[in-house]
Amino acid sequence: MRPTRSPALFEPLGFSIELEEAALTFRGRSLDDYMAEMDVNPLAVAGTAVLEPRGEAKPLRRRIRAILEAANEDNYAFAVTSRYVIATLRRR
Repeated sequence: MRPTRSPALFEPLGFSIELEEAALTFRGRSLDDYMAEMDVNPLAVAGTAVLEPRGEAKPLRRRIRAILEAANEDNYAFAVTSRYVIATLRRR
């Protein structure tokens, strides 16, 4: 996963760009435990407050669970890795 357009976008504007690939792994004893931990996340609490009265919270939770279950990288627990790129621009 290496962005190829970024240097072409910023170099003509007088910036040098450094790209660094990174990853963050989210873990839990199980998918159920991980999702229970996420239920108390402030963003999840706020989102549930908005979605629940509209009847959208449970379908979304089922969809999230299916996505995480398919992405699980650990046969004995739960782990998913989020990969991303850090772009550092410096004016030349």
